[in-house]
Amino acid sequence: MTDEKAWKYVGDQKRKTWTYAEITASAEKEIRRMMACAWRADSHPRTAQQFRDWAYGTFVGWNGLTTGWQIDGDSERLAALTDPAKGSDW
Repeated sequence: MTDEKAWKYVGDQKRKTWTYAEITASAEKEIRRMMACAWRADSHPRTAQQFRDWAYGTFVGWNGLTTGWQIDGDSERLAALTDPAKGSDW
């Protein structure tokens, strides 16, 4: 995606626009990043938990933004990424 493609003008105001796919890809990338940080911080339980909480918060935010527009399987897939029992698939 080029930066110019993501912007649109409403009157004389420049506004950022996102597609469902862009929001989902961004949320997935952030969840993976936070869970990888949690995995690396495993020897510091409070820090690791904070990263897991941020990952889950990213999922909750994505879910709230996309409710009614979600593609089958996306919610389950992103929720599974926040599960530390799934291992280091980040």
